[in-house]
Amino acid sequence: MTRENREHKRSGSSSAISFALNVSLCMAMVLALPVMIFFSPVMGYAPTVSVHDQAGVFDRGLLERELGKLRFRQDIRFEVISLSGWGIQNLDAAVASFADQELEYRNDIRTADKRSWKKGVVVIAVAPRAHQVGVYPGADISLERSEQVAIQDTAAAQFSGRDWNGGVLAMGNKAERYLGAYSSGLARAGVAVAAVLSCWGAVKLFLYLRRGLASRRMARSAASSYGQVTYDYDSTALRVGTLDSSAPESRALAARYESFEQDYYDVTLAWRKFGDPQGFDWFGKGVYDSAKSLQERSAALDDGDDVIVDTVSILTMSPTWERAWEKQQAPILEKLRAVTRMAGSVRRSNAVNREDIATWVARQNRRLGELTVDLDKRELAPVEALAELDGMSRIIDLVVAALEQRREAVVEAVVTSSVSVC
Repeated sequence: MTRENREHKRSGSSSAISFALNVSLCMAMVLALPVMIFFSPVMGYAPTVSVHDQAGVFDRGLLERELGKLRFRQDIRFEVISLSGWGIQNLDAAVASFADQELEYRNDIRTADKRSWKKGVVVIAVAPRAHQVGVYPGADISLERSEQVAIQDTAAAQFSGRDWNGGVLAMGNKAERYLGAYSSGLARAGVAVAAVLSCWGAVKLFLYLRRGLASRRMARSAASSYGQVTYDYDSTALRVGTLDSSAPESRALAARYESFEQDYYDVTLAWRKFGDPQGFDWFGKGVYDSAKSLQERSAALDDGDDVIVDTVSILTMSPTWERAWEKQQAPILEKLRAVTRMAGSVRRSNAVNREDIATWVARQNRRLGELTVDLDKRELAPVEALAELDGMSRIIDLVVAALEQRREAVVEAVVTSSVSVC
C-alpha cells in the first residue's frame, strides 16, 4: 500500500468517526425533549386515586380525573375518604377504623400492626357533619406537621361553602407543592430547556447533513466551470495571439490575459490541494469551505475567460462578434431593468420623478441599439464601442447605488444631464 493510499484511508476513517460523533450528538440533543417527557422523573409520577364516599358528598369521577393530573416525585396513592358520622370526636381513629373494617385491600395501605399507613399512601379524609378534615401521610412521605396543617387549611374556604370536591382538589394541589416533581416550576423549566435543546439539535443536524450535500453540489459546479476553462485554455491563448500587439487595446487585453493566467494557475493549485473527497469527507467543514471557494473562483475564472474571448471576437470582428456583443450588452440591460424596478419605489415628492428615470433608461437602450447598428455598418471602431459600453456600465452602476442609498440628488444629476454617458 502506497503512502498516498494509507493517508487517504486514514483520512476516510477520521471523516467517518467525525460524522458518527456529530450525528450522534445531534440525535442526543433531538431526543432530549421526548426523554424528558416520557422517561425523566423530573416530570414526576401520576398518583393512583381511590375515592370512598361514605357521606355521599363527592363526584368520584371528577376527583379521580383531576387528582390524577397532579405529578409527584414518588409514587403516591391517594385514598380520599368521606365519613358520615355526626359524633366523630377523633378523626384519626375513625379513619383508621374505616380503613381496617371497610376496605377490602386494607393490607395494601395499612401496616401489619395497624398503627400507620404504608409507604406511598396519602389519606385525605373529611367528616362533613362533624366538620373535621385530616391528612395522613405514609411512613415515607416527607410531610412536616406544619405542612399537613397547611394542606388542611387550604381547603377551609371550599369546605365552608360545602364544595367538597373543590376542597379536596385544593388539598391535592397544596400537597403537590410540597411533594411535587421537584416543584412543577422546575419541571416546566426542564421541559423548556429540553425543547430548546431538541430544536437546536434538529437545526444542527439539518445544517450538518445539508453541508455535506451542498459540498458535493458546489464541487460538481466548480468542476464543470474549471473543466470548461481547461477545455478552452489553448483556444483562448490562440485568440489573444491574433491581436496586433502594438495596439493600445491589445496591450490592455494582454494585461487582462496575464491576470487570467495567474488566476488559472492559482485555481489549479487549489484543485490539487482539494484532492478527491469521498463519502463522509464531504461533511467536513474544511471540505465545505474549500468547495465553496473553488465554486466561486472557478466560476469567476470561466467568466473571465468568456470576457477575453468575447472581447477578441469584437475587436477582430470575427463571425461570432454579434453573439459576443450581445453577451457584453446583457449585464447592462439587466442593470437598466433594475433601475426601472427601483424607480417604482421613488416617491413623487422627491427631487427626481419616475418619468425622468424612465426617459433616461429609454435613452440608454436606444444608444445600445445605435452602437450595434454602427458596429454592423463598420461606422464605429470596436475599441470605441467597447469603451462607450464600459462608460455606460459605470454610469448605470452609479444610478443603481444612488437609488439604493436614496441619494435623489445624484440620480437627478445623471438622468437630467444631456452629457454623454461615456
